[in-house]
Amino acid sequence: MNAKTWQTVCGFSVALFVAVAASFIFSPSQPLLRYLGAACLAILIVVGFTGAWFGLLLCLGRLHFGCPFCGTRSPVAGATKKHLYLECPSCGPVCVTSRPFRTATASRLSAETQ
Repeated sequence: MNAKTWQTVCGFSVALFVAVAASFIFSPSQPLLRYLGAACLAILIVVGFTGAWFGLLLCLGRLHFGCPFCGTRSPVAGATKKHLYLECPSCGPVCVTSRPFRTATASRLSAETQ
């Protein structure tokens, strides 16, 4: 999986959480909302378990993603709340930034910024 794709999925999970909360508030009067909320909850649970698995792999130092520029399998060098740092063998250090409700952005890091 590409690092930019995963960061985009995480950015849209906030909207899924809001949809689940809204469906539980309004579901007694609207049965369609109950089904949509259950589907959003199922997707949110899958994304949550996948994120937990990725977090475990990150702690063990075995997490790899595809570079957003060249697609090469690259080890994750570190992560913060919004940033994911890759050490691409061909592009060098790469930072992928998550933005809520929008696609993630990627940038190459130069040697001066490290």
